[in-house]
Order: sequence, then structure tokens, then C-alpha cells
Amino acid sequence: MSINNICQVLKEENYKDINKLINFIEENIKDYEKILNLNKEEILNSLENYRSIPASIYYTENNFPKVKDLNIFHDFKEMEKKIDFSKGFICPGCKEKSVNPYKCTPVDKEKKSCNFRKKSLNNTDNFFKFTFRDDFLSMPVIDQIFFPVDIWLSS
Repeated sequence: MSINNICQVLKEENYKDINKLINFIEENIKDYEKILNLNKEEILNSLENYRSIPASIYYTENNFPKVKDLNIFHDFKEMEKKIDFSKGFICPGCKEKSVNPYKCTPVDKEKKSCNFRKKSLNNTDNFFKFTFRDDFLSMPVIDQIFFPVDIWLSS
């Protein structure tokens, strides 16, 4: 897969601002190459094989945030060593502790949920973004969850 192929797909989708989106993809791929220690073709092939929605919707900052906002772990075991999930998560809606990383579920059963949920169209600034280097080619996903409490407190 190449950028030219993605360009062709965008033309077929009648996407209007192809150059802007191609620039976004190229910039991000370059950064992802460095941080994941993979080559551009591997990354693009992986992304295109995984993509199941129109390219114009898939290649967005929501799905592929800037590397500076991304936490990279080799695998889940490394992530577990660095983050204590048992402490809970901070809901971006109400700033209360939640037991669920995607949906406001207060730790304190007395408190009412604000019903905030992680949806793909939410503003992603208040989410902990991560991926696993070892699995990226087979599952090129950037996950976004509520900030783990211990990360929130240390920032």
C-alpha cells in the first residue's frame, strides 16, 4: 500500500480536501515510524488491512493522535507494570473516579453517574491514548480511555 493508493481511495470517495488529509497521513506515519520502529509501508499496509470504514473517516486525529499525545507500551504486561488500574479512572465529564475506563461509573456507589461515555466523536483531549508496539501491525489501533488515576495524579 502506498500514499498514492490511499489518494485513489479518497478520490473514489469523492473526498474534497485530499491534499490536506494526505499531508496529515504522511506526517503521522513519519512520526509513528520512528516511535514504533516500523517502516512506512508496513504501517500503511497494516492500517489499510484493518480499515473497515471510508478512508476519509478513518484517517483522523481522533483515530491517530499526534505521537506527543500517545503512550507506547510493548505489550499489556508492560502497561500493567506502569499503571495501577485498580485505582480507577478519572471521568472527563465530572472529574470523579470511575471503575470503568470508557463510561462514567462512580467508584462511590452513593454518587450518581454523569453518564459520560467515550465515543469516537468526543473531544479526545481528556483521554489517555495508547497503543502496543508488539501488536501494532496486526491491530493498528490507538485506544483512548479515561485517564488512569495514578497517571492523572502524577501529571
